Amino acid sequence: MLRQEPAEIERSLQKLPEVCSDEMLMDSHRQIGHKIAGAERSALLLDVFLPGCPIVGASLGFEGLTGLSVSSVIGADWRVLLEGVDPSSISRSACQDVDNFLRMARMRTINSMADCQVTLACLHADGSTLRCRTCFRLVKASEWLDDGVGHGDQHLFVLAVQADVTGMSTSGMEALDFEEPLEYLTDMIHADLKEIWPDPGFFPAPLSNRCMLLNCVSTGMRREPHQVPRGCVLMSATHLCQTGRDVYFYKIRVERTLSAWTSRLPFLGFTCTTPEEVNSNRFFFGSLPHAFYLAESAMIGGTGEAWLQQSAEPLKAEVGMQLEQVGAKRKHLTPQLPEHRRSAPLVLRAGDILGVRYESDGEGSEHDAIGGKSFISLSVNDDTALEFQLDGQLPSNKPVYAVVDVCYCVYQVSMVPEVVMLMGG
Repeated sequence: MLRQEPAEIERSLQKLPEVCSDEMLMDSHRQIGHKIAGAERSALLLDVFLPGCPIVGASLGFEGLTGLSVSSVIGADWRVLLEGVDPSSISRSACQDVDNFLRMARMRTINSMADCQVTLACLHADGSTLRCRTCFRLVKASEWLDDGVGHGDQHLFVLAVQADVTGMSTSGMEALDFEEPLEYLTDMIHADLKEIWPDPGFFPAPLSNRCMLLNCVSTGMRREPHQVPRGCVLMSATHLCQTGRDVYFYKIRVERTLSAWTSRLPFLGFTCTTPEEVNSNRFFFGSLPHAFYLAESAMIGGTGEAWLQQSAEPLKAEVGMQLEQVGAKRKHLTPQLPEHRRSAPLVLRAGDILGVRYESDGEGSEHDAIGGKSFISLSVNDDTALEFQLDGQLPSNKPVYAVVDVCYCVYQVSMVPEVVMLMGG
């Protein structure tokens, strides 16, 4: 069901000039866009700060793949890839995903955003039809404009890299690796600006497919929050310091909420899985980006529930999978009710401060945490909302990281600075 986008999102976008003049377009092409011209990989460069996010650069590889010349696509929008294609072959959801990605690239104070990958039918200049997998990535280059709009010293672009996947299986397409060509092209346009964030905050790379990081990576937001209830899993950049023996605690502030999906709370908790491992293995880029797939984790939230996952290996995502089926320890406020009848015990509002606390009794084995018990609680504005005792505990010989699954009614959160300062490096 289509829901209306929250009005705050439009107000948070960078305002652009009303029209894109030829001078502005060619200036962007001369300054940055032309630099990808010699690349053998099919690629386009789009300028986020120009109205319509037009193409300002195209590669030699793009000409070879599509038969379209660089000069013929400069100034066009990304849908030039679809020109001549039978409308019945065009995925409306994929187009919406790309359009939203390009629009959200204009978010003020944006630091990074998860790549957008889509598969689309494309028409070669000779009339043949191709299927192309395209990966869109937000990159930052040095600013050269002095237009008074307030862009600062950075200019935002989107790199779009294409691969011909005609006849390729779905699994083959999903296995495509765009990382190397994207890094190479980023270097070509000198958009590999080294940014140093205040320590600590959230891990600076998007860890899930709808994740946006804002405000010097202290804020996380779910892209298209009114359309998708999941897809923004955040982790702390550094491990947490104990606030007492075998006790961990942190707070986040709820920045924005929806009127929909209020029957579920976001999930907050802790894990011994490092964010670097999550980033490398792309745990949350599948169709089910749920925090309970994390190994060695304890989480709380949802409809009033908590679980402890002691497995050292991440779970394999499967539709309908129950935590109890894979050995996780789960507790619920209303265990007597079937899942579809459960509901969150409270409704969160913007400005609420959520605190999550984990404590073990220290009785388990240091390495595998067999035996012993652990306790996890969730507070709202310093009042305890949920509290559970779980059988077993996280291993005490590993660092612990904060995890926030920004799902359902909450779509934007920030670390609370006073508490974040307790995190260790």
